[in-house]
Amino acid sequence: MELVVGSGKSVQTRTMRAAAKVAGSPSKLRELLGVRASDLMDWLSGVQKPPRKVFFQAVELVLDHLEGRAFDGDALAPRGPLGDDIDRG
Repeated sequence: MELVVGSGKSVQTRTMRAAAKVAGSPSKLRELLGVRASDLMDWLSGVQKPPRKVFFQAVELVLDHLEGRAFDGDALAPRGPLGDDIDRG
């Protein structure tokens, strides 16, 4: 089931577009996510849905922005269930 609200675009497409805006540009988002430009363009245009991992990374980026957290290159680090950083050491 695909949730579509408002603009007629899927929540995945809308989230990827919002993440690109937060990152500063699609190319910066591509670098952050470590994905191919052609894949990112497909996700931004709604031709394909991003893989779940990529989608959740984009969600984290957007939520951090909405919560007023400054963007720092570590915005896509894994987080615990309550938003706490996971110890990766």
